[in-house]
Amino acid sequence: MSLSMEEVISSVLALVGVWLTIRRSMWCWAALGISTILFGIVTLRGKLYADTALQVIYLATCIYGAWQWWRQSHTAASPESEITALTPYHRFIAIVFTLCAGALVGLFLDIYSDADIPYYDSLCFAMSVTAQILQAKKKIDNWLWWIMADSAYCLIYWYKGYYSFVILFIILTAMAYLGYREWKQQLSVI
Repeated sequence: MSLSMEEVISSVLALVGVWLTIRRSMWCWAALGISTILFGIVTLRGKLYADTALQVIYLATCIYGAWQWWRQSHTAASPESEITALTPYHRFIAIVFTLCAGALVGLFLDIYSDADIPYYDSLCFAMSVTAQILQAKKKIDNWLWWIMADSAYCLIYWYKGYYSFVILFIILTAMAYLGYREWKQQLSVI
């Protein structure tokens, strides 16, 4: 299977976007937004409908995240104070939301579409939505959710033959780990 231009550009912009997120740069949202549009084209062609829907949600959360980070940068005393962690209660809510959303989207796609691997794709979708929301809120937990989602997506893309995306998601998993370490270090100095 040959690489499409959308795959290549989306992959490069995703890496740049995550690197900028680790650095807590507002520019991460622009890179991630363009990457998201191109990624959506690829996943739609591959009949990964939950993943395509995820790209639409990503685009909306890119706009929300940019606004949220801009607002925080104008109200916070220092950039480090913007990073926080979820409470145990909110971690529980995130887990319940993810499992329920994954199951419901999977059921919907299983019944009403010709989606390939609807339940697994939907669980990855739900983990990614949770991660993206937490990222927009600058919750350190976002990186743990990205590690789970990105690792799981490696299997989907391997199955679908999107080998460039497999490599991308292996790198993204490693970057999520680095992001977690970087943000944790910043959180501990507060």
